[in-house]
Amino acid sequence: MKQITLGSLESISLPALGVFDVLAKVDTGAWSGALHCTNIHERDGVLSFWPLGDKRLKIQTNEYNTTSVRSTNGQSAKRYLISTKVVIDGTEYDTVIGLSDRTTMTREMLLGRRFLIENNVVVDVSKTKDMDNEAEKFL
Repeated sequence: MKQITLGSLESISLPALGVFDVLAKVDTGAWSGALHCTNIHERDGVLSFWPLGDKRLKIQTNEYNTTSVRSTNGQSAKRYLISTKVVIDGTEYDTVIGLSDRTTMTREMLLGRRFLIENNVVVDVSKTKDMDNEAEKFL
């Protein structure tokens, strides 16, 4: 498998979810990826959610799993996982992402180590340093 290099931030799309050109954080500290969603609920074996908090993008699926995730502050929470395709720089990849309300987070999307390992990705933070507005605080 060919190795690819991503920056710490990448513009990605999730076409099956109606999500296009979101600036995602490539997070080597997180195992799974995560997408900001609201109105996440499960009823009678059907999971419903609004990607990016946009009710026009409402998704319903019966193909999902659940897991328990621990945040950086040590809190455990139930997380819904879905399989989908992610497009980065015109290339399509299969991935699993968690759905969570990321309203208080800087980025609406994370790509975690699971994605990086499965797709033979290395991260070069200098590749996308011009997009990193967090760096401005320190440089």
